Amino acid sequence: MTTDWLIACLIGLGKLFLHPLLYVSIAYCLFIGYLRVKRERHDFNTKIYSFSMELRSMLPQGLIWGMILSLLTLATGLAIPLAALSIMAVVTVLSMLSMKKRFVSPVYTMGLTFFILFFLYDRDVELTLFQDAFNQLDRSIYPTLVILMGLLLIAEGFLIVANGSKKVSPQLEVSKRGSR
Repeated sequence: MTTDWLIACLIGLGKLFLHPLLYVSIAYCLFIGYLRVKRERHDFNTKIYSFSMELRSMLPQGLIWGMILSLLTLATGLAIPLAALSIMAVVTVLSMLSMKKRFVSPVYTMGLTFFILFFLYDRDVELTLFQDAFNQLDRSIYPTLVILMGLLLIAEGFLIVANGSKKVSPQLEVSKRGSR
């Protein structure tokens, strides 16, 4: 019994590295760091922090909170179907393309996923790749998504409290009179 759980956990950990959102988020952090360094050099003629600062703060703490939330959802029995995860990944990538960091928050990504799934319920949508997965969706996914969104917001709040004031990059703004 315990070996089955251990094998399932190891398979789940291996699937983490198969999910394209991991690599997209790493590229996003590096690109955000590149833009920050470019702005710092424009404003102050020097970079203040390395371009990989966002990645170095995201990976260890994000993985720790991901493991905590994974264990919590595993213990409570929350399950998200593949179709919902697929929509969530697409929404997250699209929100990253907006280049507004606040849109990557679980409020926006999970909320938009919730409304997309609500709209797609009982509709004949032809998606050949995930058609079987979409056919298995039912209304029981809605409370699960809301609970998961709440848990993700709690984790985001802890991350903001822990890191919100660390390594803040200064930024010059134009005053009312047009000077910096």
